[in-house]
Amino acid sequence: VLMPGRDQQMIIPLGVGDGGQVVSWQPALFPHLMAVGPTGTGKTVFLFGLIISCLLRGWVIVLLDPKELSFRGFDPEALVGRGFAPWGGIVSVATTEAEMEEAIGFFHSNMRNRYAAIKGFEVSEDDLPPVLMIVDEAGELVERLNEYQSSEEKHQDLQDRAERAGVDAKDVAKPKGVK
Repeated sequence: VLMPGRDQQMIIPLGVGDGGQVVSWQPALFPHLMAVGPTGTGKTVFLFGLIISCLLRGWVIVLLDPKELSFRGFDPEALVGRGFAPWGGIVSVATTEAEMEEAIGFFHSNMRNRYAAIKGFEVSEDDLPPVLMIVDEAGELVERLNEYQSSEEKHQDLQDRAERAGVDAKDVAKPKGVK
Protein backbone atom coordinates (compact mmCIF):
# COMPACT_ATOMS: atom_id res chain seq x y z
CA VAL A 1 0.00 0.00 0.00
CA LEU A 2 1.39 3.36 -0.96
CA MET A 3 1.08 6.00 1.70
CA PRO A 4 -0.70 9.06 0.38
CA GLY A 5 1.38 12.20 0.02
CA ARG A 6 0.62 15.41 1.91
CA ASP A 7 -1.22 16.74 -1.15
CA GLN A 8 -3.48 13.65 -1.10
CA GLN A 9 -4.79 14.01 2.47
CA MET A 10 -8.18 15.31 1.35
CA ILE A 11 -8.59 13.22 -1.80
CA ILE A 12 -10.00 9.80 -1.01
CA PRO A 13 -10.07 7.30 -3.89
CA LEU A 14 -13.38 5.43 -4.07
CA GLY A 15 -13.03 3.26 -7.14
CA VAL A 16 -12.39 3.14 -10.85
CA GLY A 17 -14.91 4.62 -13.27
CA ASP A 18 -15.33 4.67 -17.02
CA GLY A 19 -12.10 4.64 -18.98
CA GLY A 20 -10.07 3.56 -15.95
CA GLN A 21 -10.38 6.98 -14.27
CA VAL A 22 -10.03 6.95 -10.50
CA VAL A 23 -13.17 8.30 -8.83
CA SER A 24 -12.39 10.22 -5.64
CA TRP A 25 -14.20 11.87 -2.78
CA GLN A 26 -13.02 15.37 -1.89
CA PRO A 27 -14.57 16.10 1.52
CA ALA A 28 -13.31 19.70 1.55
CA LEU A 29 -15.65 20.31 -1.39
CA PHE A 30 -18.35 17.73 -0.58
CA PRO A 31 -18.25 16.94 3.15
CA HIS A 32 -21.04 14.35 3.15
CA LEU A 33 -21.03 10.94 1.50
CA MET A 34 -23.77 8.32 1.38
CA ALA A 35 -23.47 4.75 0.12
CA VAL A 36 -26.85 3.36 -0.92
CA GLY A 37 -27.81 -0.01 -2.37
CA PRO A 38 -29.72 -3.22 -1.73
CA THR A 39 -28.52 -5.79 0.79
CA GLY A 40 -25.49 -7.70 -0.45
CA THR A 41 -24.21 -5.11 -2.94
CA GLY A 42 -21.01 -4.32 -1.03
CA LYS A 43 -21.81 -1.15 0.94
CA THR A 44 -20.06 -2.36 4.09
CA VAL A 45 -17.05 -3.61 2.13
CA PHE A 46 -16.94 -0.20 0.43
CA LEU A 47 -16.94 1.43 3.87
CA PHE A 48 -14.00 -0.77 4.96
CA GLY A 49 -11.96 0.59 2.06
CA LEU A 50 -13.04 4.15 2.88
CA ILE A 51 -12.08 3.71 6.55
CA ILE A 52 -8.64 2.33 5.70
CA SER A 53 -8.01 5.10 3.14
CA CYS A 54 -8.89 7.73 5.74
CA LEU A 55 -6.80 6.05 8.47
CA LEU A 56 -3.79 6.04 6.14
CA ARG A 57 -4.24 9.81 5.88
CA GLY A 58 -4.26 10.35 9.66
CA TRP A 59 -7.98 10.93 10.08
CA VAL A 60 -9.86 10.44 13.37
CA ILE A 61 -12.85 8.11 12.92
CA VAL A 62 -15.96 7.35 14.98
CA LEU A 63 -17.93 4.28 13.85
CA LEU A 64 -21.60 3.77 14.72
CA ASP A 65 -22.74 0.21 14.15
CA PRO A 66 -26.37 -0.42 15.11
CA LYS A 67 -26.17 -3.85 13.42
CA GLU A 68 -23.42 -4.55 16.00
CA LEU A 69 -21.24 -6.71 13.74
CA SER A 70 -20.24 -4.62 10.72
CA PHE A 71 -17.19 -2.91 12.22
CA ARG A 72 -16.01 -5.47 14.79
CA GLY A 73 -12.67 -5.76 12.98
CA PHE A 74 -12.00 -2.10 13.84
CA ASP A 75 -13.11 -2.20 17.50
CA PRO A 76 -10.07 -1.15 19.60
CA GLU A 77 -11.20 -3.01 22.74
CA ALA A 78 -11.93 -6.25 20.87
CA LEU A 79 -8.63 -6.13 19.01
CA VAL A 80 -6.55 -5.47 22.13
CA GLY A 81 -8.49 -8.18 23.97
CA ARG A 82 -7.43 -10.67 21.31
CA GLY A 83 -3.80 -9.56 21.34
CA PHE A 84 -3.92 -7.37 18.22
CA ALA A 85 -2.83 -3.76 17.95
CA PRO A 86 -5.75 -1.34 17.50
CA TRP A 87 -6.11 0.73 14.37
CA GLY A 88 -4.66 4.18 15.05
CA GLY A 89 -7.32 6.84 14.58
CA ILE A 90 -10.41 4.80 15.50
CA VAL A 91 -11.95 6.56 18.51
CA SER A 92 -14.74 4.04 19.04
CA VAL A 93 -16.97 1.43 17.51
CA ALA A 94 -20.33 2.13 19.12
CA THR A 95 -22.87 -0.72 19.06
CA THR A 96 -25.18 -0.14 22.04
CA GLU A 97 -27.64 2.72 22.28
CA ALA A 98 -25.64 4.31 25.12
CA GLU A 99 -22.37 3.98 23.17
CA MET A 100 -23.93 5.43 20.01
CA GLU A 101 -25.37 8.35 21.97
CA GLU A 102 -21.97 8.94 23.60
CA ALA A 103 -20.17 8.74 20.23
CA ILE A 104 -22.54 11.30 18.70
CA GLY A 105 -21.95 13.52 21.75
CA PHE A 106 -18.16 13.14 21.35
CA PHE A 107 -18.41 14.01 17.67
CA HIS A 108 -20.60 17.06 18.34
CA SER A 109 -18.36 18.35 21.17
CA ASN A 110 -15.27 17.83 19.05
CA MET A 111 -16.88 19.76 16.19
CA ARG A 112 -17.92 22.67 18.45
CA ASN A 113 -14.42 22.85 20.03
CA ARG A 114 -12.77 22.82 16.60
CA TYR A 115 -15.07 25.59 15.34
CA ALA A 116 -14.29 27.71 18.42
CA ALA A 117 -10.52 27.20 18.01
CA ILE A 118 -10.64 28.11 14.32
CA LYS A 119 -12.93 31.10 14.96
CA GLY A 120 -10.58 32.33 17.70
CA PHE A 121 -7.55 32.00 15.39
CA GLU A 122 -5.96 29.47 17.77
CA VAL A 123 -5.45 27.06 14.85
CA SER A 124 -6.19 26.95 11.17
CA GLU A 125 -8.45 24.33 9.67
CA ASP A 126 -5.42 22.80 7.96
CA ASP A 127 -3.76 22.19 11.37
CA LEU A 128 -6.51 19.81 12.49
CA PRO A 129 -6.87 16.20 11.37
CA PRO A 130 -10.17 15.47 9.66
CA VAL A 131 -12.75 13.75 11.85
CA LEU A 132 -15.13 11.31 10.20
CA MET A 133 -18.27 9.66 11.54
CA ILE A 134 -19.52 6.59 9.70
CA VAL A 135 -22.96 5.14 10.39
CA ASP A 136 -23.77 1.73 8.99
CA GLU A 137 -27.56 1.52 8.62
CA ALA A 138 -28.73 5.02 9.55
CA GLY A 139 -32.39 3.95 9.60
CA GLU A 140 -31.69 1.34 12.24
CA LEU A 141 -29.65 3.88 14.24
CA VAL A 142 -32.59 6.33 14.31
CA GLU A 143 -35.08 3.60 15.20
CA ARG A 144 -32.96 2.22 18.04
CA LEU A 145 -32.13 5.62 19.53
CA ASN A 146 -35.76 6.77 19.36
CA GLU A 147 -36.88 3.65 21.27
CA TYR A 148 -34.01 4.05 23.75
CA GLN A 149 -34.91 7.63 24.69
CA SER A 150 -37.88 6.66 26.89
CA SER A 151 -36.77 3.16 27.90
CA GLU A 152 -35.94 1.71 31.29
CA GLU A 153 -32.47 0.96 29.90
CA LYS A 154 -31.89 4.71 29.30
CA HIS A 155 -33.10 5.49 32.82
CA GLN A 156 -30.72 2.90 34.26
CA ASP A 157 -27.85 4.26 32.14
CA LEU A 158 -28.58 7.79 33.42
CA GLN A 159 -28.64 6.53 37.02
CA ASP A 160 -25.34 4.68 36.54
CA ARG A 161 -23.78 7.81 35.03
CA ALA A 162 -25.05 9.89 37.98
CA GLU A 163 -23.56 7.46 40.49
CA ARG A 164 -20.19 7.59 38.71
CA ALA A 165 -20.38 11.39 38.97
CA GLY A 166 -21.14 11.20 42.71
CA VAL A 167 -24.83 12.14 42.39
CA ASP A 168 -27.63 10.20 44.08
CA ALA A 169 -29.25 7.99 41.43
CA LYS A 170 -32.69 8.57 43.02
CA ASP A 171 -32.48 12.19 41.85
CA VAL A 172 -32.38 11.14 38.18
CA ALA A 173 -35.73 11.72 36.49
CA LYS A 174 -37.06 9.12 34.11
CA PRO A 175 -36.54 10.26 30.50
CA LYS A 176 -39.61 11.45 28.64
CA GLY A 177 -38.60 10.47 25.16
CA VAL A 178 -36.64 13.48 23.93
CA LYS A 179 -35.41 12.68 20.43
